[in-house]
Amino acid sequence: MESPVIVLAEHFDNKLNSVTLQLIAQGRELADNLQTGLGVVLLGFGIESLVEELASKGADRVFFVDDLNLRDYNPELYAEVTSEVLKQARPQILLLGYTLVGMELGPAISVRTGLKLVSNCAAVELANQCLLITRPSYRGIAHVKIEFDLSSRLILSLQQSELPRQTSPRRKSALVQKIPVTIGNCRTKVIGFIRPDAGDVDITQAKIIVAVGRGIRERENIKLAKALADALGGVIACSRPLTDLGWLPLEHQVGMSGKVVKPKVYIACGISGASHHIMGMKNSALIIAINTDPNAPIFNVAHYGIIGDVGQILPELVKRARLTYLNEAK
Repeated sequence: MESPVIVLAEHFDNKLNSVTLQLIAQGRELADNLQTGLGVVLLGFGIESLVEELASKGADRVFFVDDLNLRDYNPELYAEVTSEVLKQARPQILLLGYTLVGMELGPAISVRTGLKLVSNCAAVELANQCLLITRPSYRGIAHVKIEFDLSSRLILSLQQSELPRQTSPRRKSALVQKIPVTIGNCRTKVIGFIRPDAGDVDITQAKIIVAVGRGIRERENIKLAKALADALGGVIACSRPLTDLGWLPLEHQVGMSGKVVKPKVYIACGISGASHHIMGMKNSALIIAINTDPNAPIFNVAHYGIIGDVGQILPELVKRARLTYLNEAK
């Protein structure tokens, strides 16, 4: 039953999270390099269709637990059941997404199983008969490489933006195995999910995004960014501090706890560039950053940078954008 490399699948509303398919692609590459097998663990209730889908995605085995108690995602219960499955499957490496689910479950599974957790990983590779893990440090300004012996038993949570795209499976169908587990008493209970309003704008589909962060200083300055977005035919977005302050709704937030975007143009106004935000926008085709701090991490991913006050720079950009629009209209 052993499967040395295992992916923990995520799903919601009977749909697999895209990070799961990317993790399988990463896991397949890693398992092949280690000349070993790849497994996937899936928990839930009424998940027959998901099991069938996963069986065709490139893994060698799919381990699943189908139980009414697992109908809703409960971090305590999912950590306990996943750990029981892993004790039977005995993986060398467990791959998680560095998502809200992965950030919750990783530490809990580590404590229960004894596997060492390395979180927020940007890359994992086999080099010189060792595992080489790359992860950000110093607020994303630098990256460090950590070397582990192949005998190390690890949990790796990987950034979705750094994972490979899903590839065509090399195997027709995985061996599917239902795992019997005993589900005991749970101290927590899920009473429901509160879904945010979809809003009238889907920033994941926008071609041009003007995003604002805490560096805009005053709520009134959001109007300047909105004026620039309107002049360019784009939409407004923000980093997490502004949703925490209540200045913009959650559907406008970019980052790990918000949305991942890939516009043609991303203008970051007063955003320092915390790693959680950068992971949500780093794959934009063109990134322009405006910040008073020349050492802000956002400049490490920006194609163009402007060092200055957004309160002074944005009005000028709005004028230029509107003038360009008028000239083109003529």
